[in-house]
Amino acid sequence: MSGQSIYRIEHAHVRVRMVLSHGSSADGTPVVAWRGPNDYASQWWSIDPVDGERDTYMIRNTHTGSYMDLTGSSAWSGTKIIGYQRTGNPNQKWVIMKEQSGTGFWKIQSKATNTFANLLYGGSQTGTQIVGWEGSWDDGKSDGHQHWTLVRQGETPKKPDSNQTPKKPDDKTPSKPDKTKSLKKSEPRPDETKVPKKTEDKPQNGTANGTANETKNPKQPEVIPPKTKPDEEKDPKLKQGTDETPKGERDESKAPKQTDDDTPNLENIQAEIVPGLNKAYEYFLFFRFDKIDGFRGIMRSHIIPKISTAKQVFEMLKKKEFPLNGLPNPEWEYVGCSVGFSSIGLSKLGLDDYLYDEAFHWGQKRDARDLGDKGTEKEGIFNPEWEDKYLEEIHGVFQITAHNDTMGRAFVKQLKRDLQYAKGIKEVVYFSTAFRPMPYTRQEHFGFRDGISKPEIKGYTFDDELPIRDLEKERRPAWAVDGSFFVFRKLKQLVPEFNGYLRENGMKLFPNLPPEDASHKLGARMFGRWKSGTPVVLSPDKDDESISNDDKQVNNFQYSTDQKTCPFAAHTQKSFPRNNFPTSYDHLFRRASIPYGPELDALETSTTTADRGLLFLCYQSSIDRGFKYTQQRFNSPNFPSTNLQGDSPGYDSILGSSARFMTGANPDKPSEKLCVPLRFVEPRGGEYFFIPSISTLDKIAAGSHK
Repeated sequence: MSGQSIYRIEHAHVRVRMVLSHGSSADGTPVVAWRGPNDYASQWWSIDPVDGERDTYMIRNTHTGSYMDLTGSSAWSGTKIIGYQRTGNPNQKWVIMKEQSGTGFWKIQSKATNTFANLLYGGSQTGTQIVGWEGSWDDGKSDGHQHWTLVRQGETPKKPDSNQTPKKPDDKTPSKPDKTKSLKKSEPRPDETKVPKKTEDKPQNGTANGTANETKNPKQPEVIPPKTKPDEEKDPKLKQGTDETPKGERDESKAPKQTDDDTPNLENIQAEIVPGLNKAYEYFLFFRFDKIDGFRGIMRSHIIPKISTAKQVFEMLKKKEFPLNGLPNPEWEYVGCSVGFSSIGLSKLGLDDYLYDEAFHWGQKRDARDLGDKGTEKEGIFNPEWEDKYLEEIHGVFQITAHNDTMGRAFVKQLKRDLQYAKGIKEVVYFSTAFRPMPYTRQEHFGFRDGISKPEIKGYTFDDELPIRDLEKERRPAWAVDGSFFVFRKLKQLVPEFNGYLRENGMKLFPNLPPEDASHKLGARMFGRWKSGTPVVLSPDKDDESISNDDKQVNNFQYSTDQKTCPFAAHTQKSFPRNNFPTSYDHLFRRASIPYGPELDALETSTTTADRGLLFLCYQSSIDRGFKYTQQRFNSPNFPSTNLQGDSPGYDSILGSSARFMTGANPDKPSEKLCVPLRFVEPRGGEYFFIPSISTLDKIAAGSHK
């Protein structure tokens, strides 16, 4: 290409184009995929030739003035591409040429690192990150994640004139869900702030080396924050209180009152979101309703008064009134309750605004293939191998928590009576569980300590936990403020099979260790932590409870750039690779999982006969960028990219699909592949929910939410 022009940069195989997230001009704004209307201002880029440098350009967003920039000039595959004020540095220069195998598609290569602009994992959702990734100019047989078309302003896009188009990744454009109308989508309005003028070169993305700063990142809540008031002078149509407010733009006058600095309003938040309810027992009642009026009536009279608020629970925690998490207490009569709704459930209640989260919009059953669940496809429809009851349509869920099982079951019994009284409400699934008995209370059934890394909530942090960031901030409706997305997954664990695998292969990898020690070491390298929770990075050869018992040490570490101390395929590094993937901190979510099922029977020595496992529960402001993004990394053998000797890290050694491999299990032979022929965790059901605020529940009950 030659000369300066303005273009849309569209992906060649997936119906998305590059934009600056939310149209923001702030330094560090991610460049992401957008699949909405073609009139979005942030999608236009001026491609400006660099004098004296062949095929080299600077790419400037015409809406914000920001330049496309590879964060920190990092060559790591997965480095975020961002918008940044002009620096003239090589990480803002891009070589743009056509791919050399004759496909006719363009590729965009960073002048600083020789990595290419890449649609992360070929994702089709709005918000999918555009990142730098290793590649080559001749890749006609690749997955096509680095193939782009350039549509000049005023022109209609044309298909490349070639018969050598590479294999296209599946464009998983969802179809309309059954039994409900399609949710409305409205385009988010770009931010109108100005580009700051540069006075000197500055380090980007928090630190000088371009990686996220663990201790200085802004602390964002996982509840959905309120939006800032639009700039009415620049866009009179956005003036609040007029009939010209664009559809989907939130009316701030109707939004619940927030505390300073967008800190969540604790009186308006269901406590299971934050801070979470301490518990020894938990009960889940999944339901479907046919008569909306009956459900509204029972919500108003029987349900809402029982909902626990975040303020109530925080006050009890401050006074140290709550029993310790996981320990039964027959004298503690408090029972916590929360309620959430699926996308279809919200739509039936009339809350059909699009929440800018495709995973939630289509539901977990539709997502099962992307999550790596086993299943079969018939007539183009994927059916996961779940328990039948989870395959039914689910509209909502009640979560009940208790430290006194008698009180908890009495609460559930009364709740079921109330729902029967309302009529038109059907129980789909009821499931109860408890933490494991002492001394295993803090461990899941494989024997590893669970729930160690938890993000903090802005303004309400008691411990030095990892900060969570909300990068979404789409134009969600007023009723979504102070709510959160909730993921429920039932995961069956094959404990005898896992233990047998460790015994057999531990001795092969570490023949100089006693068999039990060899088994423990292999398990630790597969998980990334010893059973006590001690990171293998901090103690590579043996468990050290002095570390796991010290809250200041147990999460205070970074991963090395080789596999000596921790394999890249270890479960903890796959799910949260910290410094080995600069955008890790953008995908955190709060976990609140709990084991289920009986303890291992003495007769279960080799084959699982009982149903036991983990109820995986998590909360976030975006499922697309939180749980789903992380889960899909489990199923990618190339994540995180090593950029060392071309070795693939392999699949997540615990949650990955069957017949997989991992490298780095043996620190003395980090490139050696370890075959993992069995799947030790089997998904058995689940759903995505949205947990609304207390004020929204009140409006649902009154029928005044619209």
